[in-house]
Amino acid sequence: SYLHGHYITMTNMGQKELDRIVEQKLSPLYISVHVTEPKLRKKLFLYKKDDHLIEKLQYLTSHAIELHTQIVLMPTINDGEYLERTLHDLYHFYPQLKTSTIVPVGLTKHRKGLMDIPSVDKEYARKLLLKTKILQNEFPGRGSPFVLFSDEWYILADRPFPIQEEYGNVDLTENGVGQVTEFLDQFLDEIPNLPKIMDNPTNFTIATGTLVQGILEKEVIPKLNNIENLTVTLIPIKNYFFGESVTVSGLLTGQDIISQLQGRELGEAVWMTQRILNDEGEKTLDDLSLEDLSNSLNCPLNVTQDSILEIFQRGIHG
Repeated sequence: SYLHGHYITMTNMGQKELDRIVEQKLSPLYISVHVTEPKLRKKLFLYKKDDHLIEKLQYLTSHAIELHTQIVLMPTINDGEYLERTLHDLYHFYPQLKTSTIVPVGLTKHRKGLMDIPSVDKEYARKLLLKTKILQNEFPGRGSPFVLFSDEWYILADRPFPIQEEYGNVDLTENGVGQVTEFLDQFLDEIPNLPKIMDNPTNFTIATGTLVQGILEKEVIPKLNNIENLTVTLIPIKNYFFGESVTVSGLLTGQDIISQLQGRELGEAVWMTQRILNDEGEKTLDDLSLEDLSNSLNCPLNVTQDSILEIFQRGIHG
């Protein structure tokens, strides 16, 4: 959590671990809360006893550990009054507990024997986003919002993203908050530096998770294909490993990437976000390297730091 910004639940964290966090000043930390009501919390986390989350938050914040929290929202389960209570409980520790990000539940196909959880649809996402200003006024932030909504809500609801300034001084882009806005703003800044013409006929492929497919089709691909002598193809990769309802690029496996690109006209190279790799930038979730992917496709597969200009700076082949 401290090194890479991953969210942890703290359900099995004892006093020794809490003391170590304080002693080593491991701040900020990112906590998956989902709900604070003890009975529902035990049910969601499959925990037999109260894990005393509130006491842990009190201890950490009172010792100057900055916290960022996440609520994975599950329709009819931890929304409504449960969401209101959870936000109230978390806001009690503001500003040391700096943010609470609401994220739509993503359901994998590996859910045998688990509780039934409804998925989030377009109508649900739209209704929730209508409450943005209400919640942000009820739980005001200083310089940046306390209550935030991940990019997925805006994509699901087909609603415009907030402008960068609305996120204030908080940086949660690595956790999917303002990530699309930052990418599009960066791309607009990069456009003047893109080539106007390629020396020779050139074509390559951009592959991505299905979540941002529409955004790339609308905002990026047409501008790239306006470059003379260049053809760029966008190929969305479905997540068959976890289930098609999991749409982010960061949870794609190498085997899904290979199976859906193999045998297709890919051009001179394939480019993807570095998010398909682990924190070390070496392997996919199923332990394949970029070399493994490239060899399987008989075509170079490269990754960027979410920059289109980087593709041209490094050369199409990478």
